[in-house]
Amino acid sequence: TAAVLLERARQCHNTRCHRLAAVPSCAMRDEDENQVARRAAKKKVTSEAGANRRDARELALRQASGSLGEAAATLLSIAHPGGSDAQEQAESSFRAALDNWATVARLERAAWPRAINACERPLKEAFKTPDVAFAAAFRALQVAATTQEPGLTFTLFADAFSKATKGCPPAPIAVRDEAEQWATELIGQAGVARSSGDQAKFKRHPRAITLLKVAESLGARVRPAAIASYANIALELAKKWSERNVPRHKALQHLLRDIVQLAQSEPSILDSVDCAEAVRIGLACGCAADMEDLAALDPTRDLARIVINGSLAKDPRDFHRAQKSVVRFDMSEEYPAVVAEHRSRVLQGCLEKGRLNEAFFRLERYRNHALTSDFIQKLCERDEHRLAQYLAARLAIPQDDPMLECIDATREAEQRREWEENKLTLGVDIANGVLFVDSLQSAAEFAQAVAALERNALAGMDCEWRPVMSKGQSAVSILQIAFQDKVYILDLLWLQRLRPNFPLPCVEAVHILHEAVGTLFQRQDVFKIGFGFSGDLKMIAAAFPELQTWRSVASMIDLQLLGLDVGSAGAAWTMRPSRKAKGGLKDLVSLVLKKNLCKLEQMSNWEDRPLREEQLRYAATDAYCAIQIFWEVFGRAEPWAFPIVGFSSLSQFGPRSTSLCELRPGLGSVQFASRPNSREESSCLPTDATVSHTVKLLQSRCAERQLLFDSGASSLSAVNPACDAAMVAMPGPTFSVRATSSHLGIPLSSCLKSMAFMINDRPVLVVIRGDTYVDEARLAQHFACQEVDLRRATPAECVELFEHRPGTIGPVTEHRSAQVILDTALADCGPPGLLCGSGMPGQLVFTRSVTVLRKLVFADVHSVATEPRGRQPEAEQHIHPQPPAAEHEAGDQGGAVRDETKPRFVVDDMLGRVGKMLRMVGYDCLYFADIPSIDYEGGRAVAAGESRAARRPQSREAEKQRRVALRREQLAVALGTARAEGRIFLTTDRKAVARGAFGAGVCVLDKPGRYEQFAEVCSRFHLPLVCEQFLSRCVDCNSEGFNVVSKDYLISEKAAGRIDDKALPDGVLAKMDDFYQCKNAACGKVFWEGPKFERAIEAFQPLYQQPLRSTGAVDDSVSRPSDIHEQFAASAAT
Repeated sequence: TAAVLLERARQCHNTRCHRLAAVPSCAMRDEDENQVARRAAKKKVTSEAGANRRDARELALRQASGSLGEAAATLLSIAHPGGSDAQEQAESSFRAALDNWATVARLERAAWPRAINACERPLKEAFKTPDVAFAAAFRALQVAATTQEPGLTFTLFADAFSKATKGCPPAPIAVRDEAEQWATELIGQAGVARSSGDQAKFKRHPRAITLLKVAESLGARVRPAAIASYANIALELAKKWSERNVPRHKALQHLLRDIVQLAQSEPSILDSVDCAEAVRIGLACGCAADMEDLAALDPTRDLARIVINGSLAKDPRDFHRAQKSVVRFDMSEEYPAVVAEHRSRVLQGCLEKGRLNEAFFRLERYRNHALTSDFIQKLCERDEHRLAQYLAARLAIPQDDPMLECIDATREAEQRREWEENKLTLGVDIANGVLFVDSLQSAAEFAQAVAALERNALAGMDCEWRPVMSKGQSAVSILQIAFQDKVYILDLLWLQRLRPNFPLPCVEAVHILHEAVGTLFQRQDVFKIGFGFSGDLKMIAAAFPELQTWRSVASMIDLQLLGLDVGSAGAAWTMRPSRKAKGGLKDLVSLVLKKNLCKLEQMSNWEDRPLREEQLRYAATDAYCAIQIFWEVFGRAEPWAFPIVGFSSLSQFGPRSTSLCELRPGLGSVQFASRPNSREESSCLPTDATVSHTVKLLQSRCAERQLLFDSGASSLSAVNPACDAAMVAMPGPTFSVRATSSHLGIPLSSCLKSMAFMINDRPVLVVIRGDTYVDEARLAQHFACQEVDLRRATPAECVELFEHRPGTIGPVTEHRSAQVILDTALADCGPPGLLCGSGMPGQLVFTRSVTVLRKLVFADVHSVATEPRGRQPEAEQHIHPQPPAAEHEAGDQGGAVRDETKPRFVVDDMLGRVGKMLRMVGYDCLYFADIPSIDYEGGRAVAAGESRAARRPQSREAEKQRRVALRREQLAVALGTARAEGRIFLTTDRKAVARGAFGAGVCVLDKPGRYEQFAEVCSRFHLPLVCEQFLSRCVDCNSEGFNVVSKDYLISEKAAGRIDDKALPDGVLAKMDDFYQCKNAACGKVFWEGPKFERAIEAFQPLYQQPLRSTGAVDDSVSRPSDIHEQFAASAAT
């Protein structure tokens, strides 16, 4: 009864509430529960059935793909076809496998890549012998074109064939001729089938586009007449289908795309096909993007006009498509109405969204009287008379212009008065307190101001550059640096030599500004204040990659991290490292200073010279307001007792590393520490409990073993000489042995690396020298296991099993489950001792010797590391002795101190010749092979310490993935070396740039040839070429300076076997009289003035103003890089 009443109540809308109220509540609840139970049971059965169907389909796909690969391998393995029974059987099996796969995989997307891989493997195996493979693969293609659904199966095998033939030599002539005839015939047959209008008949032929791709892979060229005939047939069919409108809409789109692809593969058919009609049909059926691609092939732009006019003639019209086409085909002059309407729409959007600074900048670019008049009228309608008058002044519109009649002078004066009352004013006079630095005199004045800065001084900083409304990025234009009494605006365009029609900066001015800005950036006792300055620093580093001191800023205070925290004691300003404040600098000024910061000049043309007064005022105010905010929040008393959060930004891996500096009251000293990049890293910062626990553990072990322990050494030099071990404090949590070695000034071998491994789920801690790597083969041999059983411990395992977080791991731990192994090479470490991790950032454990370390930890000693970097095995060492003391030297640069102002480079493997040329002109340049962390084995670069298991032959796909991973490791090592040694990394690897493998300090060369690339490096980094430095550096080992050696000395060296015949042939020794030997004892390469020397003189002489053969060089011999491209282009042709 309850069920009947419930059903009737649902059917009758008028009496629904009354009937439902009359149903007993218990009956309704029981009925609902039963329905829910039945629905759940049905859903469970349906899901189980669906899962079973998916599993069955997956199994069928796997079997079909496997059978297809086996059949393809069998067919391709027949080396000598000739109508044999085996060939016919293999073709039949391959055809059946294709039909079976097509039946199973028709509706399954995942089947396609799996089947392509199944066919690609036997094809790649067969193409190891290309002469035979092309004939066999072509035979397989012919079979794939005769299946029941060749449109599917032939496309599948053709894709696999195209992938397999990449990088292969061209096909034999006989195969190419046969493929050309075969593809032409099939395209003709497909055209006949297409003209019949029978879709089923047409599907029994391969697609014409696929046939063209196959012919291109084979090196064959299908006759253009056949392609044009097929395209005309497709066009006629498209006309018929377009008349029917709806029924063939999707098929019509595919047909038009085929015509576009045919035209792209053979542009000559444009004269034989009525492309204008195709474009009209395509626009009508929604293929506007494809029709744009077709119009791009037409040099007369007639098709482009059809696309634009057709888009405008639509109802409703497609204005967006028309405007994009006008921009793509550069037809703005031909369609000014489209351009004007687009600009009007953009300006209206800016006005509605409140982006007035963008609207003003666009009007400044457009310089259109009608658009400007309309925008001023709209501003006045919105009662923004002050802004309308500001725009007129910015665009230099005369006051008697009729467009300004709508401005109410009285209302404009009132609004300006109200704005001036709340406007943030510049703290210095614009005439005397702002200096634009674009000359030697102004540069010297700025340098004097930097040198006169006292301790704890403040400097507000900001940058500006011209906005870009499309893809790309403009160069940084100015750098504003505000002090307490004056603001300096540095013209970076002038410094980059990008300012047209203006005298270039002299060498002295460039040197002064480089030194002054670098000194200011790196001074730790001068606090730099900015708002989101990391983005500005990226632009600076991109513009000046050769200046290492411009890549980071010490003692930086980022106001973007300033926030107002409300607690029980009230509201207080704090610096919050974990999050950025919402809003921009304008919001912060309004919140702190209770003033309005005008940002209308932010989006203006900062590349114009001279800058307008309003631009100068805005630039100065933007930098000076940072100091005003600082004073308002923290006061002017010094020293300040509060934490200041900043960053050491833009290392060569990007702005990842951040610093936390703290000013202690009464001390005035700055301490730096890494700001945590994540919640996990922040939890590993040292606490008092952690420090006391580690110190107590060391004290107890030293007491047990009768060792003296110093628990409070503030630095390594402060360790008590009588103590055997100590806890040494670092100025920050240093996670790198190289950084520790550099900071403390000790050998890299004394800084130990602790590596956590899991060997058969057993924790093992390996301690090695800082200049070595773990040899995984030796480690696996020690534990009697395979290398595959050995892996690095995860961060969670480090915390759980080793009690230390990654980056702080050390051998001193209370956990007994982890076995500790000390490398035997630790015994060779000399003074001052050994430093290892303690489990805490900023704290290191110091021991006098490896014997003391063994007493503090429960460890075994085994040889598990590679040879130290920079040291060869004794059996392989080959050191050339120095020539006799009586011999005079060829130059005086061999023992000279390296010039820190000259840029140094690291070149990628693909720029080896450019690196050699840089060495020839006297610049320090390293190859990958020169970096000890990268080893070369078997003609390929491998990371030192790479396990033997990783070097075993694998499948092609696995080998490809391994090489990609290896390439990333090589780049990381090379970039690390460049960062540590202050070098610039040169590369042409744009794929690595696209995936973000690089940061600042990396130069990506755009030119194709080595001469053009060398010229680009010289021009970009302003490298002066000096005659006396030409051929002053060994091109083999990069060492500077040579010794002039006698022929008798070389004869004796050759007789002793220290110089082989290949390095110095007997014929050269008999003919030549003058010889030069590299000063590097480990290199010792011998040079002489032969034909290569003459060619080098001939190629490089146009770059120098003095003859290269002259013995002395004067200042006039310096060749400036301004005309380096033109000079070297002529020598490159030679």
